[in-house]
Parts: sequence; C-alpha cells; structure tokens
Amino acid sequence: YGTACPVAVNGVSIPLCQRQYEYTPTPCMSSVMNCQSYPASGGGPLLLQFIANNVIPAVLKKLNMTQGEVSISGFSLGGLMSCFAASSMPSVFRRALCMSPSVWWNQGQMTSLVLSNFKITGQIPTSVFMSVGTVENGYQNMAWPNGFNIPLLLWSDLIQDMAGSFASIGLGQIQNDYNYGSPNLNLKLHNSGNLYFVIHLGGFHSLFSWVEAYSFAIPVLYEYKYPSAARYQQNQNFILQPIAG
Repeated sequence: YGTACPVAVNGVSIPLCQRQYEYTPTPCMSSVMNCQSYPASGGGPLLLQFIANNVIPAVLKKLNMTQGEVSISGFSLGGLMSCFAASSMPSVFRRALCMSPSVWWNQGQMTSLVLSNFKITGQIPTSVFMSVGTVENGYQNMAWPNGFNIPLLLWSDLIQDMAGSFASIGLGQIQNDYNYGSPNLNLKLHNSGNLYFVIHLGGFHSLFSWVEAYSFAIPVLYEYKYPSAARYQQNQNFILQPIAG
C-alpha cells in the first residue's frame, strides 16, 4: 500500500452543559418536540465554523503541517453533527463517520437539511458512513410531545431516509455490485462507492459498540469499493443496508 501521508487526529471536548446547544444543527421545534428538555439548541453551525476557522488552523500550526483532507466523526448527537458538517460544509469536512446519529432531532429533520444544504453549497462530500446498532434501534423517543403515546420508532428508518437524501444529491453513484456469497450481501447495493449505511448486530448506544463501528468504518470510509471478502468475513456483525436514491 505504500507510505501513508501524515495524519493529525484532534478531539473537540464540549462541556456537558453545552452539549445540547453545540451538538444540534437547528433550534428545537416545539411543534414536533418537547423543547422544555432542550432549552438551548441550534448552536451546531457556530461550532463547525469555530472548528474550521480556529481549531484546524491552530492544530496545523502547532504540528507544522499543511492542510489536506479533513474528516469528521462522532456518535449520538456528535454523529448527527458529523453528517450535518459533511452536508453543510463539504468543502471543509470531506468525509464523515456518523455513528448512531441522533436523527430523531426535530423529527428526522436531517433528511431535508441534506437537500437544502446542497441547494446552498452545490457541493457534496467525498464519502459518508452511517451506522446504528440493533439493540439501540427500536425505542420510544421521549423528546416527542405525548411521548408515551407515540408508536415505536426505528432509528434505522430515519437514518435510511437521510442516506436516501445523500444518495439523491450524488453520493453512492460509484457502483460496484460485489457478491461475497453472504446472504446479507446478495444485493445490488446503492451504498457502494462512497455512501454506506450499516446495521451493527448487537450494537448498543455505548462506547464499546462505537469503538467496534469505528474500527470497521475507517477502511470503508477511505476506499471507493467495499473492502475485500476476507475483511468482510472478519466483521460479520456489520450488515450493509440498501439505500434508495
């Protein structure tokens, strides 16, 4: 494979009291959520601007590096913001790893935000990877009004809708209809190339599961084809999902 380029990894720490504000892309909409649980929200775009204009230049200067390709990753609300970053600032955040993204925010608003952001920028990110665990997948979201009366929601359905929006603006167009003999992969997957959505069998909403997802996703995120059959066999807990678009 040759020699890798220098890589800088930077973590942005957010105080817990500011997390809901800085990790949400839009203000809470009282028409679809119980906003009393989220008194401050919608500061995500300001956080991304701060990272792009302040954090990245400071890191490059300290390490005496020139800027190359920037990727962003996160989980839960951080996963939501990673996907938002790739759609709203694709010229900065070229690749996004969105683990268990909180797509329930404003009742699946990210699906429409991907489309509206594309209308503004006219650009798409290089690659996007999304994942959710089977254990965390079905739940009743208490952020909705009258939470006890709502039907069971599936994160996977909302993520698949968001993935469909990414597909509709041009991601996942590099087709490679691989078939590795697994019944889970006997599909012509739209999410080949640079757009992926996987179900993590046994995955929880926890760091343990996100570490597994991260180790699986990184080689996928940086390859324009699904990894080798041997690598897939080592990661059979991750099942590719078809994406319409």
